[in-house]
Amino acid sequence: MKYKSDIKDNSDFESLGILSICNIKRNKFPLIITVTFFLILFFVSFTYHNVWYEMDGIFFLNWGQQILDGNGENVRIPHGQSGGSVLYAFISSFTQDGFFTMKIISLLGGTGIVFLTYFIIRNFFDTKIALVGQLFTAVLAPFTVLSILAFNELLMFFLITCSLYFITKNQLKYSDIIFAGLVLGLGFMIRSQPIIILISFIIFLLIRNKKFRVNISSVILLITIFLIFSSPILAYNQLTYGKILDGSGVHYLMILATYNTPEWEDKVFEIYRSGNGSIFDVFLLDPGLFSKNYFHTLFNNVPDKLFNFNTWPSLSIIPIFQYVGFIPILGGLLYLQKIKFNKLTISILSVTTLLTIFFVTLFGELSIHFFSIIIIPLLAVSLLHLKNIKKNFWPLLILLVVFPLIISIVPFSRVYHLYPMWIALAALSAIFFVEIIPKIYEKILSFKKKKFSKSAQRIAKIVIILVIVINLGVSFRTIDFWVFDQEYKSEGYANVFDEFLSMIDRNEMMEPGYEQKLIGEFLANQPGIEESVVMTSMATIPYYANSKFLYAGSTFGIENEPLEEYITRENWSLRQLDTSNILSNPSDRYHLQSPIPDYIVYEILDPLAVPTPFRPVTQVDNLQILSDPKNPNIPSNFELIYKSTDSKFVVYKIHHGK
Repeated sequence: MKYKSDIKDNSDFESLGILSICNIKRNKFPLIITVTFFLILFFVSFTYHNVWYEMDGIFFLNWGQQILDGNGENVRIPHGQSGGSVLYAFISSFTQDGFFTMKIISLLGGTGIVFLTYFIIRNFFDTKIALVGQLFTAVLAPFTVLSILAFNELLMFFLITCSLYFITKNQLKYSDIIFAGLVLGLGFMIRSQPIIILISFIIFLLIRNKKFRVNISSVILLITIFLIFSSPILAYNQLTYGKILDGSGVHYLMILATYNTPEWEDKVFEIYRSGNGSIFDVFLLDPGLFSKNYFHTLFNNVPDKLFNFNTWPSLSIIPIFQYVGFIPILGGLLYLQKIKFNKLTISILSVTTLLTIFFVTLFGELSIHFFSIIIIPLLAVSLLHLKNIKKNFWPLLILLVVFPLIISIVPFSRVYHLYPMWIALAALSAIFFVEIIPKIYEKILSFKKKKFSKSAQRIAKIVIILVIVINLGVSFRTIDFWVFDQEYKSEGYANVFDEFLSMIDRNEMMEPGYEQKLIGEFLANQPGIEESVVMTSMATIPYYANSKFLYAGSTFGIENEPLEEYITRENWSLRQLDTSNILSNPSDRYHLQSPIPDYIVYEILDPLAVPTPFRPVTQVDNLQILSDPKNPNIPSNFELIYKSTDSKFVVYKIHHGK
């Protein structure tokens, strides 16, 4: 089968531009999928998810509000740009509800991605494959969860998806390049990942044909438009911090590096704290250690997050089985390339496989870097057969290579950081289930000397439906875990329908942050709370209290530190102070403030939750005295004003000068 779009449909689409998707009759099925996605997740989000406890979103809103209040020079956003934060805070000034604002932006961003996924895949494959790819996107667990949560990511991912739509047009025009650069520039003002997409597009524009001048002019146009529309954040960074980029990824290396030493961590922290360091500076500290972390992320962490080697849920389209999600991707790619196993192909496979095994044995560990033995030979053969694939699909294939190569420079922990790779994976998976499954069934019939029948298509549909149902079950159980912190009941998802029903019956359940919200609302009624400082590790409480916020981890401080010194943070390490100052509200980038809390909220820890031999030597045990208001070691100026009914939280008012 040749994957060519219907000529009439495609020409209409190209001539009318993106507005042609409003033709409801021609695009009713992708519209139905999109509207269904929106309505279901809108219902889940605004019926069941009523407490804002995903703290990342609160941090971003706080940073944005501080910038709008005119104190942006003292804000550091360790893993993002300030554009998203400012947008959320600006919209919230009208809605008067930051939680609603960020949830609706996430939901609309997710809905837009589902909508555009169909048309991106439709740019190079037929309607059936595009619909299946869209369905796979709509039921993908990490994506559905992100669409109901008040996080910072989905608006940026939506803008990246828009750029993929324009760059994969059948007849790429300068106007498409302009729009691609425009949305990437806007996305870059939220987070830095769009720069990786930009690099992928530049590579594509340079190699797409032999028209050197046209290709160079296209690249210049793309970069120029990108710079123009990202210039507000670049100018803001330069004017405020004296540099055009304020986030280098050093923060991720500092907190997530798999391999490190105490000395190395201290030096990385100094680079991060200086504000002028870069990833290259970290590399120079210890190139060997840096490389070890890089290749661990590239060949272990990335495939793990993509195909469920040890992460659940992953971006695997078959999420309940480890490794299996790689099969549809591999099958779809090989099918597209029409690989012929001639002497040249076999020679390249053999040489690259042997060389990879040699280098892994010599410099790496098979248990960690084994995926390189698969992917490097596959990449070599794919480059040999790249001409067999439609050129407008090349940007997605290039992205599959470039994105992990660059993002692996810094460690990451969240699956959705790899989402820009998803649409290519969805398209390849759709090809596997729509085209390859029937052909496999046809081969089986031929072995049994039976003629090919329509039953092969029915088998393909059944398999696709089964995959969608499995993903629905995983999605709703993942949402259930996030919203209600529930354990999973059915081993191996044996009864997906029951899992789905269990999501609906939650009238008697409380969200994990519900108690924190009650505490915040209780504190909101305290006199002068807007100017008071609440010391806690949970941003939810000061958000609902509408108070100032002093972030304090339970492991911060030193062993046997008196509570009077703990609340002043005088014995905290520089790294602990930096974390506290950055996450507090108002944020304190330069450590200019020394806030003293008026209230302290303590979450009573289960003594068995962290085994004593593995606890860091910190304040964690000494803070336990707060759980007993009658303990004589509690300072006399600490007044108990709240204790939760389930004895999980206590709140003390601190009387200063007493």
